[in-house]
Amino acid sequence: MAKRKFQFNRKALWPFITLIIAALTIRAVFAANKDLSIWALFKTLNDAKPGWLIGTVICMLGFIAFEGFALKHILKSANIKVRPMQGLLYAASDQFFSAITPSATGGQPASALFMGANGIPTATITVALLINLIMYTTSTVVIGLFCIIARPNLLMSLTVPSKILILLGMTVMTVLTILFIALLRRGAKLHSLGIKLINFLCRIHLMHRKEHWLSRLDHVVYDYTLCSDALSGNAKVLALAFLLNLGQKISQISVTPLLNFAFKKPDFAQGFNLWILQAFSQVGSYCVPIPGGMGATDYIMLDGFALLFDEDYTFILETISRSISFYICTIVTGLIVLTGYIVLKIRAGKKRSN
Repeated sequence: MAKRKFQFNRKALWPFITLIIAALTIRAVFAANKDLSIWALFKTLNDAKPGWLIGTVICMLGFIAFEGFALKHILKSANIKVRPMQGLLYAASDQFFSAITPSATGGQPASALFMGANGIPTATITVALLINLIMYTTSTVVIGLFCIIARPNLLMSLTVPSKILILLGMTVMTVLTILFIALLRRGAKLHSLGIKLINFLCRIHLMHRKEHWLSRLDHVVYDYTLCSDALSGNAKVLALAFLLNLGQKISQISVTPLLNFAFKKPDFAQGFNLWILQAFSQVGSYCVPIPGGMGATDYIMLDGFALLFDEDYTFILETISRSISFYICTIVTGLIVLTGYIVLKIRAGKKRSN
């Protein structure tokens, strides 16, 4: 009997690596403030105002829901009817796998898998995910620019590492957005450059299977062309997709100021500054190849919150806020994905039995 070869899948390691990084990050936060403890966190939560606390949870769920609405809207423009729960599943799978892999687009293959299982054509899936990615990146850039213009003093008050991460994140996202859209509008030129690159790499023996890579290039350029047509021909669709992605980012960032209102007497001027600082932490994490921007996001949050609050409260607010907006959100999306996967398997089993 032939032995089955063991195939090592590096991608399967990322959930475990993510857990290790998360544990180390949380431990580092607790180690940085010896007065911080689980009991202090529970006491703060116990004394919180329920209404504002519920608002933070709604914003956390809004981060998932807004992307679901955006994907549903984009697919509807392609005459694909998607139920709200399906849109939620597509969004949750994108967010969950993006949170546990180092790539910001790590969740798109999982989202595409669920879309394909529901009978959506591959070309349509590609276009929908590309458009959503562009709108998400653009909305993040817009928020980053707004924050820099609205509160340049807050940016300048941060430490040098925080400033570098934020400005680098803004630069990378802006350049990639401009470059990506430019390439989409010049598919023929992209195709020509790709052919030259593949020929050169094959000539110097750094790449093999020339025909295979040329075929893959044809598929990529075809997808780019489809997306380019969608970008140029549906201004209303793109505008609404952008607004929904903007709502997604605003919802996620708003968790922190609402949480602060739950713990302290609402001060809306302070809340706005806190919103800006939280947005800076989101922008700064994009240039760090770590799942969920762990470590970088926490550092910028602690650095920024220290401008507004005392040390003890800074660590409490950062820990609870990060727990709700990232860790609990990741658990929720994971449960949605698991439920969707089980339903998919049940349906597949019924089809086979029939």
